[in-house]
Amino acid sequence: GRSVIKTQKGMKRAWLVLCCTLLSLIVVSALAAEKEHNRVLSKIFSVENGLRKLLPVNQDLSVVGSGGGTECIGCTLAVSVVEQLSQIHNKSVDKVLEEVCGWLPSPMSETCIYFVIEYGDIVIRGLEAGLRPDDVCHEIGVCTDLTCRLFPKSKSQASEKLEKHWKRVSQKIHKLSSKAQLDPWKWLESLFNSLIQHRPLYDVDGDKFSVWKTLRGSYWRGKDCDDTASDIYPGRNTTNYPASTDHNCNGIYGRDPQGRSYEDLFCKGTDQFGTIVIGDSAAAHFHIPVQYFDPRLMTENTFNHLLNPFIEDEFDWPMKNWACGYLTSNFSGDIPGLTDSIYLRMRQRNLCNHRDYQTLAVNGARSGGVMGGNITESIARLRKTDQPALVFYALIGNDVCSGHHTFADMTTPEEFETNVLETLNYLDQGVLPPGSNVVFIGLANGSLLYQYLHNREYPLSPEVTYEDVYNYLNCLHSSPCWVWMNSNQTVRDIGTERAANLSKVYDKIIKKYSGVFKNFNMTYLDFPIAQVDKMWSAMGGKFYQLIEPLDGFHPNQNFQALQAKAIWEQLEATHPEMLSRVNPNNIQIEKIFGDQGGY
Repeated sequence: GRSVIKTQKGMKRAWLVLCCTLLSLIVVSALAAEKEHNRVLSKIFSVENGLRKLLPVNQDLSVVGSGGGTECIGCTLAVSVVEQLSQIHNKSVDKVLEEVCGWLPSPMSETCIYFVIEYGDIVIRGLEAGLRPDDVCHEIGVCTDLTCRLFPKSKSQASEKLEKHWKRVSQKIHKLSSKAQLDPWKWLESLFNSLIQHRPLYDVDGDKFSVWKTLRGSYWRGKDCDDTASDIYPGRNTTNYPASTDHNCNGIYGRDPQGRSYEDLFCKGTDQFGTIVIGDSAAAHFHIPVQYFDPRLMTENTFNHLLNPFIEDEFDWPMKNWACGYLTSNFSGDIPGLTDSIYLRMRQRNLCNHRDYQTLAVNGARSGGVMGGNITESIARLRKTDQPALVFYALIGNDVCSGHHTFADMTTPEEFETNVLETLNYLDQGVLPPGSNVVFIGLANGSLLYQYLHNREYPLSPEVTYEDVYNYLNCLHSSPCWVWMNSNQTVRDIGTERAANLSKVYDKIIKKYSGVFKNFNMTYLDFPIAQVDKMWSAMGGKFYQLIEPLDGFHPNQNFQALQAKAIWEQLEATHPEMLSRVNPNNIQIEKIFGDQGGY
């Protein structure tokens, strides 16, 4: 349909902005010295195209922003970080560049060294001459429109080339050249290619489950307990294996002293359900640790988890999301906050549900790309052999959001209905077992972002507010969501109205198609922003504290946890039959099997 071929939809620009920013910081450069500008930029664009393939559902690359677009944004933010680190630690720019490369894990450190060796001089000369990050990136040629500024104009008029200074710097850095890779991009391009299918990279038996954690492994879906047998995996119901085999990976196997199968004794007839979410970046739990870009918090330990799990999990933290999260303590320094999820609550009610979860969420996903973007097809469920599932369809903003300065790219209600029905038909035809349930989560009211954040300080610099960032992104035509990250209230209101109209489509589908789908029932819940705000306020918090500080757009960890609580309570009140009943055998299961093999 038309939704599949629209250009640069929804959150796509956000990922490109943040990816380019992260990449720029990793390489700690301003992309190129003047004499090699074209050669280096062509390589940067090649890597960015890889990022485009990795993150968004829509692969159309025709929109590139203006004034330098995402390349300008990445350069400006990266140079700002270097500038502030130099000021905070009272060190020269060249020393900061050298140190930051040492903070990065391999192979990123080698890529960083490569760029410092070849292209660091222009950054050093610009900052030492008193230029601001916007001006440095303009001097390089990456930013082409100086009316698009993130920082105040420089008071300094200095522009002389510090050739003597650069010779001294280059002699220092040249000692590091032996560490630089001949092709510093190879590792990154290889990673892109491994992730674009949104399925486990390491899956020997092809059952879509893995023993590996990252790369769409067990952080995203239950850990496989036998990666050599395609009929052993989380959520399996029927089996021909003996009781000594944990055929569904829930950690319950063997026989009691009377010879009875523990699986049959403790789990049979206990109302088991898997938990699955089909969604976007909010469901995948997109999160960039604030210390990655706040120079005031940056230390030599900041990037310890940059490659694993951050980049290997596509900048997402599914193991801590509202639907299928399960980690309650790990990575607390990178992603602090509460942890709760529907899966954890389903498991608490029935320990036989252990490991039966799947996060099928992709950054940038919108309704028209769910079927065409390797999302729904990645579901690991078989109607005839597996347990029923509680499925959440949660696309909360990308059908409204776009980087284009036009309303024409928003999904229409008619398109939205067609897209959702296409997914439901797929789920009903051989995927979901009988007795499953589908819960639609409405779109968010994104106008609250501007309302609560616009006049607050942005983490990158005390000189910058969120409104400054929104205006800067819009000036470069590179905003992840022009309609809501906008100082024009009329524009924001139009986006909010469309989101409400799209949410109404779910009720229309439920009324029109109730009883048509043979294997699942359906219900609808509003995106629980009001309930979450109420719970957080009762805890003494403010609404702005529930939004990701760096991107100023996504629900953060505390919001995710409270969202799980709100959705659970709504389902418990309106559709308790969709939730697992309490298993009376839980105490015995825990006594015999402990943590059931963990995760």
